[in-house]
Amino acid sequence: MIISETEFNSLTKESQFELLNNYGLFVGNRLYYNHRINLYSINKFFVEVHYEPTSNQIDKIESISLDLVIKSYSNLIELKIK
Repeated sequence: MIISETEFNSLTKESQFELLNNYGLFVGNRLYYNHRINLYSINKFFVEVHYEPTSNQIDKIESISLDLVIKSYSNLIELKIK
């Protein structure tokens, strides 16, 4: 499915979640305070899903910039140069 970042951001949280489940590529996750944040790639942008395990709720779904992806996830990626 082709959707722009602007179109994605205008959807309801439920529609965003459905699109990510059907078409998003899971990239990784991180912990931030009491939230588990899952990173997805869809088309040519990245999306974070903020999940709060205590309440078993998704608090927020938001697109994020590549700069923020690098800043937030670079310590979780191991690159090996051959």
